[in-house]
Amino acid sequence: MNLSNNHIPIFDIYLAAYLETKGIPPHLSMYSGRVIFEFESSSQVYALLRKYGQNPSVLLLDYVRTLRQLRSQMIHLKRNPETRRGQS
Repeated sequence: MNLSNNHIPIFDIYLAAYLETKGIPPHLSMYSGRVIFEFESSSQVYALLRKYGQNPSVLLLDYVRTLRQLRSQMIHLKRNPETRRGQS
């Protein structure tokens, strides 16, 4: 995996959807046939990661919409080899 220190790799789509609903969009990439959600390393991301572990409340419809969008992006990335990056 070719990640720099300023990116946080996340494999969990539910956590990635939570972060995106909080205004932090991921960069999707492929590694060994799996999609990775990469987030910029920041104090805001780390604070949200800690908060996620405490079972926070989120607006359900926003979360579900974001989750569906991420799944769609994952499928697109898997089906279009020319858009794949970071694959080993």
